[in-house]
Amino acid sequence: MPDLSGVVLTLQHQYEVLGQRREGPIATVWRGALRGFDVPVDIVVLDSVSNLGMPAVASRAVAQRIAGVLKSATSVRSPYLLRVMDFGEFEDGTPFFVTDQSGTTTLADVIAAQGRLPLSGTVQVVQEVAKGLAAMHELGFGHMAVRAEHIAFEEHSGQSVTRLGGVGLGLLRHEVSVATGGPLPMGHLAPLTEADSA
Repeated sequence: MPDLSGVVLTLQHQYEVLGQRREGPIATVWRGALRGFDVPVDIVVLDSVSNLGMPAVASRAVAQRIAGVLKSATSVRSPYLLRVMDFGEFEDGTPFFVTDQSGTTTLADVIAAQGRLPLSGTVQVVQEVAKGLAAMHELGFGHMAVRAEHIAFEEHSGQSVTRLGGVGLGLLRHEVSVATGGPLPMGHLAPLTEADSA
């Protein structure tokens, strides 16, 4: 994927790409901002779709199915989910979507640094993740696997809030397998939420 830093993506709104956050086997995540509002966003480029070695027709079918899923995902609303705000595709057909910017600390980071959460912290995380999943399920979405890497912590008004990420990515495996008639290789399913490179 070429360097997108400084590029302005015009969709429903305009998003300025500020730099790369991290690269994973499914996608590359870029730091961005909603222009005119200075709202931080993540721009998730699903570059693995163009790297699956599928014929052009299958790649196009996958991109169309993903666009349909992302369009539906924009309607999922919960304070416990990273919201899919917008989506599009580049000229080469590579799909991408824009989400709220995820917190920099994940449950995996907390466990690695301090071990198990106390019981009260565990209960809060489970309740908030369950509320986010319930909002997805009400609209017919599943998340696939919920892992510690998908759970981010953010501060709002002095309170820690748990937010579940991966709403758009959770369906990628299913959509690729439907469009291609076979499963997505497991190497493409590693979590995106590795430590930020920026």
